[in-house]
Amino acid sequence: MPRSASEPDTIGPTTPRRAAPHLGRGLAALALVWIPALATPVAGADRDRPNVIVILTDDQGYGDLGCHGNPTLKTPHLDRLHGESIRFTDFHVAPVCSPTRGQLLTGRDAYANGARLPRRGLDMIWPHVPTMADIFRKSGYRTGLFGKWHLGSSYPHRPNDRGFDEAIHHQGGMTGIIADYWNNDSFDDHYMHNGAVRQFRGYCQDVWFGEAIDWMKRSHAAGDPFFLYIATNCPHVPLFVPDSYREPYSHLGPYLSSFYGMIANLDENLGRLEQALDDAGLRENTIVIFTTDNGGTIGTTHFNAGMRSKKGSPYEGGHRVPCFIRWPAGGFTPPRDVPDCTQCQDILPTLVTLCGLDAAGAVFDGTDLTGLLRGTQQALPDRKLVVMNGVAILWNKWRLVNRRELYDLRTDPAQTQDVAAAHADVVRSMQAHYAAWREKLGPDVDRTVGFTVGAPQQACVCITAMDLPESKLVLTQALARQGRMEKGAWHVNVATEGTYRIALRRWPREAGGTLRSGMPAHEPVDKTFLPTITPRDDYALQGCEFPAGSPLPIRTVRLRVDGYDETVTVTDDDAEAVFEVPLSVGRVGVSGLFYDEQGKELGGVNYAYVEKVPQ
Repeated sequence: MPRSASEPDTIGPTTPRRAAPHLGRGLAALALVWIPALATPVAGADRDRPNVIVILTDDQGYGDLGCHGNPTLKTPHLDRLHGESIRFTDFHVAPVCSPTRGQLLTGRDAYANGARLPRRGLDMIWPHVPTMADIFRKSGYRTGLFGKWHLGSSYPHRPNDRGFDEAIHHQGGMTGIIADYWNNDSFDDHYMHNGAVRQFRGYCQDVWFGEAIDWMKRSHAAGDPFFLYIATNCPHVPLFVPDSYREPYSHLGPYLSSFYGMIANLDENLGRLEQALDDAGLRENTIVIFTTDNGGTIGTTHFNAGMRSKKGSPYEGGHRVPCFIRWPAGGFTPPRDVPDCTQCQDILPTLVTLCGLDAAGAVFDGTDLTGLLRGTQQALPDRKLVVMNGVAILWNKWRLVNRRELYDLRTDPAQTQDVAAAHADVVRSMQAHYAAWREKLGPDVDRTVGFTVGAPQQACVCITAMDLPESKLVLTQALARQGRMEKGAWHVNVATEGTYRIALRRWPREAGGTLRSGMPAHEPVDKTFLPTITPRDDYALQGCEFPAGSPLPIRTVRLRVDGYDETVTVTDDDAEAVFEVPLSVGRVGVSGLFYDEQGKELGGVNYAYVEKVPQ
């Protein structure tokens, strides 16, 4: 059995460490007046409407399920859900995580909703775009998120700002990244709970499901329908998991046994959730949707369901994923495969119809799939779809990759033969569709949302080096400990005029340490995976290592904010370099640099804490 999450230890209502929001269309003044577009519940909402549970896993590919033919991995609960569901077998997401999350939650293309990359400050939805949680909440539902958010960690982009009544989640794209709480290692970690840092006992996935089940029961007891979003951070790296789940796959080596172990734990937790639905009498009138956020990773070398490539790729293995939808009381056709080409933007407009939601003011790029689910529609109208910014264009079984390679999946599902020369008319039609799609996005498509400071909803905003537009690294805590640093300027939206205190740091505040000091090593709870890895592998070890941090001979720290450019000298005892800067409303660029005694540049700062000085 999985380790259950006990009552969390409250660390206190501390300001979230990573606080830095982002505004729609780059207008800083919106931070003061923005209210979630669909955040006010409807009085007297129909209590008989279905509950909704959306489960989104991280880095689990199409082939990482027993029901999809994996010859080794055992997923009995996922297999059962598959057998009871309508299965969309040609279902697509983005090749990486944040864009998929934004598309799923808004029904909009990634480049239309704003969340188009998992880092560089490009992982936030424009504030004017309503989310799935906004729409459900307006329509009288209780709304809860448990797991991975990765769509902004500060106002107005935190889950509670975006329609969720209850939110328990880690920060950033994975545990062990510099945006996350220091030394989180998937066990007994510190997570955000409705804006406060709290420690939760147990393995991460056990926490997400345990807390979600408790919240679900409370919502049901209150007599309200609920929308529950469980977004696991597994089986994404770091490859930490209790040994009992890893051991059945130990013959596959440390990578795959750990990866499959995380999926086995996920599957068992799905069984816990299903049992809770049965025990509460909720199974019949609850819509359960299961999907994943991009193509597979470590598991693709073992089994990839015949697809080419993996996460991050424009080929089928990068963005075709499972999608199961079950609603026993919903009048669906018997469980079956639906071969139509579909996309994660289709989920929200479908739920609007199925649940009778009030989506006034929302715009969707997706298509309502209700007719396919209920058998009143045999096939979708002919349509073309764009994956991300044109890395793949989909038209029935045609795939135009990188806007020049053409594959026909009817005869070549593995995408081995480029047939563009033989079907120039198909290529031109798909290229024209992409051009029209790109034109529709308008001139603001490449604008960044930016981090809002000075809004009354959040006093202190923390921005990390992962958010620099020029960032080239997936900057983990391990790399930060080793002295790896990024340079550049953050896009910051000043919401109110005044004097701002900007503290530049090498280590986050919860970690302690000074600017010049090293950092003690941290020994993760899972001691099985790391010692077995030889040679070292950068991807598999992301977030897994917490070595001793090297001291740096930092003597001066420089802050630049547009016309402001100041340098201060720091001592051995200084944990941060603090500046007070007068700022007017609008967008500014903020950058910080470390230098040694001789004035040699050492690199950029890892953390910037920004707050307005009280009048």
